[in-house]
Amino acid sequence: MNSSSSVSSRVLILLGYGILALYLVEFIGEISPLIEGVYVSLGIQWRYPIFFALIAFIFAYLIDKRAKKPVVLGIAGIFGLLLFFIIVYLYVLFSMMVGG
Repeated sequence: MNSSSSVSSRVLILLGYGILALYLVEFIGEISPLIEGVYVSLGIQWRYPIFFALIAFIFAYLIDKRAKKPVVLGIAGIFGLLLFFIIVYLYVLFSMMVGG
């Protein structure tokens, strides 16, 4: 039972990190004209994958308490990407307001 919970916890952690990697590609797609974001191509709004990744990390921690470090890093990655998104969009907004 312990090994199956450890495996399922690792699968959930990998799923969460995979969603974060796709979210990073999505952000690059917002900036670069050469790449299109995955979620934009599929018509998925950005908040649903981030919520799903957060739920995956929480369930991974609840299943296996020993997976605390990867879960904390994943949740920090979620909040870091969201903060980075907010900072970039605020910068663009203020530069459009000031610079015309």
